[in-house]
Amino acid sequence: MKNLLKVVVTMFFLSSLSMFLDPFYVLAEKEPKKIQSFQHEEDQFRSQFKPKKVTSQSKKPIPLDQIYDRQIIIKKKDAGVTLKLHKYEVVDNDVLEKLAPGMWMTVRIPESLDYEEELITIDELPGVESASPDQIYQPSYLPSDPYYRSQQDYLKEIDMERAWEITQGTSQVKVAVIDSGVTPSHEDLTSRLTDGFDGILSGPVRSDEVGHGTHVTGIIAANANTKGVIGVSPKVKVEPIKVGTPDGLSTTAIIRGVQYAIDRNVDVINMSFGGYTPDPLLQDVLWQAYQEGIVLVAASGNDDTSAFSFPAGYPWVIAVGATDTTRSSTTAAGFSNYGLHIDVAAPGVGIVSTDRFGSYGSGDGTSFSAPIISGLAALLKSKHPGWNPDQVEFALQNGAEQLYGQESHPYVGFGQVNGYQSLTTTLSDMGPDTSTWSVDGAKKISAGTYNEKFNFPNDNDLYAFTMKYPGELSINLSHRAKHMDPVMNVYQEVDGVIYELYSIDSRYEGEPETLSFYADRGRYYIGVRDYYANWSRTAYELEVKQKLDQPARIYGKNRYETAVEISRESFRNGTNTIVLAQGQDFPDALSGAPLAYELDAPILLTRSKTLSEETKNEIERLGANEAYILGGNGAIDADVEMELKQMGLEVKRISGENRYQTSAEIAKELLSLQGRSSFDKALVSYGHNFPDALASAPYAAQEGYPILLTRPQALPEEIRPIASGVNQAFVVGGESVVSDQILTDLPNGVRFSGSNRYATAVEIMEGLDMNTDEVFVVTGQSFADALTGSVLAASRQQPILLVRTNQIPGEMEAFIDRHQPQAYTILGGFGAINEEVGAHLLQLSLE
Repeated sequence: MKNLLKVVVTMFFLSSLSMFLDPFYVLAEKEPKKIQSFQHEEDQFRSQFKPKKVTSQSKKPIPLDQIYDRQIIIKKKDAGVTLKLHKYEVVDNDVLEKLAPGMWMTVRIPESLDYEEELITIDELPGVESASPDQIYQPSYLPSDPYYRSQQDYLKEIDMERAWEITQGTSQVKVAVIDSGVTPSHEDLTSRLTDGFDGILSGPVRSDEVGHGTHVTGIIAANANTKGVIGVSPKVKVEPIKVGTPDGLSTTAIIRGVQYAIDRNVDVINMSFGGYTPDPLLQDVLWQAYQEGIVLVAASGNDDTSAFSFPAGYPWVIAVGATDTTRSSTTAAGFSNYGLHIDVAAPGVGIVSTDRFGSYGSGDGTSFSAPIISGLAALLKSKHPGWNPDQVEFALQNGAEQLYGQESHPYVGFGQVNGYQSLTTTLSDMGPDTSTWSVDGAKKISAGTYNEKFNFPNDNDLYAFTMKYPGELSINLSHRAKHMDPVMNVYQEVDGVIYELYSIDSRYEGEPETLSFYADRGRYYIGVRDYYANWSRTAYELEVKQKLDQPARIYGKNRYETAVEISRESFRNGTNTIVLAQGQDFPDALSGAPLAYELDAPILLTRSKTLSEETKNEIERLGANEAYILGGNGAIDADVEMELKQMGLEVKRISGENRYQTSAEIAKELLSLQGRSSFDKALVSYGHNFPDALASAPYAAQEGYPILLTRPQALPEEIRPIASGVNQAFVVGGESVVSDQILTDLPNGVRFSGSNRYATAVEIMEGLDMNTDEVFVVTGQSFADALTGSVLAASRQQPILLVRTNQIPGEMEAFIDRHQPQAYTILGGFGAINEEVGAHLLQLSLE
């Protein structure tokens, strides 16, 4: 139930109500909401701020003597809404009409009806945004102890003497004091006042029956005339706005006063009042003032509670805590409210100022800390007329002196203000702001970790992230500073329209916010802000991860484990024989695929000196009793051979004096296993690189043809006897790696070549008319996965496509477009073929 009941709010010393606090969580996954613009969205965050704490006080009846004329203020959801309120008297209210025409109305509840029940009824009506009592604000403290003229040491504590050497203010700067009025004739306020506005009698301010307004006014702007006290900004103008009498004041009177201040183009508004329930009407008009560039300052309250007091609790109002400078060392005042919403503190004990009788008095409270901040804000506006409220607040906080050894503390915010240090703060102290809350100003990022700062109060950052392919998007937002409570909003752009998808605030300060969701292709925006609109010199961390949808992938943590995984896929029921190749160099292994296929054996990889545990375990799983080693002792040490024998395997080593002889010896073993004296065909490939040979390996294995390795310019003698005995030879690779002379020397030689390894692989697949309904995909930049996968590819009569680690080459994309394979299986991990290539392949298979 929205704003069911409101509590009476007292001015100056806020009521000491017992508050029962519960956490207020926000983790919204909802129907996408179309937003007008990011600027409008940012305004909504601020203007519709709600505290994270709720209180049982909101459920208690309000005494009728604290409600103005039994009236209820109603905010409608839309100006066009017509409400059926026939049993109530509608009260004309020019203040509400001026605030937002058609959106607000006031009704009076007849004596014959129960006020509380009618408030609940109205609040629940369709079309009603909120229903609030027209509250009466009562002053709870009057200044006392006159003639403390020499007791303003607290101004020295905040370094005002050096500050006044820079500026004492200017009469072009105006501070509105919304309070109980002022005594215009006080000698220390001469020439400091405008006529002001009496919100009760609708004329100039003539008096202050309560005295509080006069006290606050003197703290801000009492003359530097040696006659009594001195204000923080003794040369600025004060616009006194009277909204209270000893009998109290209504919400409407305060609203009228704020509207007057806006119309008068004041620079600062001081508000030494507050209450523990937010009032939507006051919230709206103060937001309007903030948007007009007015610095808003409010007392945080004096009940030593962490409950939000409003208006100080709104993030765009400077919430002021009180310090006690009368002790041997300055501390937070014992009565001062506290919490992450406290922005800054100022002296609040023994504050001497003008009183309503033309004399002087002393008082305690955040009510008297706030005007010190207002006066200093006026000095900043005097020095920097163009600064906006956030920049003024930054200077106040940046110049403050922390009392508790951390950047911001719940009792004093950024610390006790220092006038000189605030006035010497520059905007460059904020540091660079790399993103702004707009489409054009959003910082473009990819998956990764980013460190950025909230550079000033109300600083919001926006990041643009493009999902090139669909998959899971994970976002983690954290901040190490104890006073920061970062939250995030996630948006998606669809056909030029931006929708809000998620609003994430499920954790307290110091804890990370996390979100994972399935994201389709397209542009996303990640909005980052602090819940309390705080800033910090410490950067937050934004981590963005994507887990893109992938085709089938067979892989392990490294090439040895990948070979094992391919073996498991190929030989689920085991096999008698394995072929063992060196995993760190390719020459001896290039010709091994046809032999392994003939043996019905997987190709496993080993390090030169020892078998890996993964390979040993796979040999045992297979139940193998025979092993072929490809290469001599220089490639695979005798110790590995001994390990195999100790495992109970018979070992046969196939090797030669060089890579060419090794390929010939492998061919001879293949010929022997086939029981033939010669091959019908053979493939001849360059022996000093691997791509061409491995691209042709599935075809050679499937057909039972050898792969013979050659030098570039002449056929090695080691392979000549086998090569010359075939009916036809296929040369794979261009003229630079296998010369035309070699092609001429070979029987019925046919060349398959392209401009690079990828184009050559295409020529092989198309030239040999290989089946392309389903294909395996391997990296063309390393040999291991293609070698160990060639046996699997041959067994399934599928070719091997070569791609780059991070890209599908244009030649392969054109091939895919022509043949449109229906399925892809990647061989190798994400270090071999990255996630984006996998996602691209999957997307191609779905198109």
